[in-house]
Amino acid sequence: MRESKNPDLYKNSCGECHHDKDNKPLTQLKEGDEVQNCIECHKKPGYIKGKKAKGLSKEKKREYHANAIHDNCKACHKKFNKKMKLKSKDEGAAPVTCKQCHPKKK
Repeated sequence: MRESKNPDLYKNSCGECHHDKDNKPLTQLKEGDEVQNCIECHKKPGYIKGKKAKGLSKEKKREYHANAIHDNCKACHKKFNKKMKLKSKDEGAAPVTCKQCHPKKK
């Protein structure tokens, strides 16, 4: 597990991002503990939206890797930047735009 640059911003420590099968924070984690990568549970590749997503529950949508990342990470990153008074292009800002997470391949 990576060491956080800003541990004071994560109210549940590592559990802010790492959660169990019921989406409950893993509050007992500590630095160095083994954790699963997102893809191990959110196995379906890609992002589902529009007509394909219509009628699916939030949980079913989060089976798709990109949906889980967007739902679980993006809002928290925005809160982080706001709290730290950072704009998305500033050094140290958490990624929140499409291009920050999905840069064009050279």
